[in-house]
Amino acid sequence: MNQTEPTELQCSQVFWVVGAAQRLANLGLLDAVPIGIAMDKNEEWIELDKTRHFLFENDFEIASIFYNLVTNDGKVEDNYDESTFDNMTQVLIDYKDNRIELVRCALEHCLF
Repeated sequence: MNQTEPTELQCSQVFWVVGAAQRLANLGLLDAVPIGIAMDKNEEWIELDKTRHFLFENDFEIASIFYNLVTNDGKVEDNYDESTFDNMTQVLIDYKDNRIELVRCALEHCLF
């Protein structure tokens, strides 16, 4: 296997992070993300999401993927200060770990 080729796990991790960030942006909890998943891939993402707790060994993997996503692989990191990036990353991690509470709070804030 070519070492520059991403593994199936890495592709799944990126796919999950992109889809989760897109959903959080739709809820108004994240700024718009520069990439999203196609509508015809939504069911595939939902199935993958069921395994989200097993996709990542630690939260640093999520943060690394997200950092590369929002900064274009570190090329435009001036757009995000460290505090903003940390807050956005924490929201993404909370979405993985405690989604119901996070979404409930977001909806309460929007509706009331």
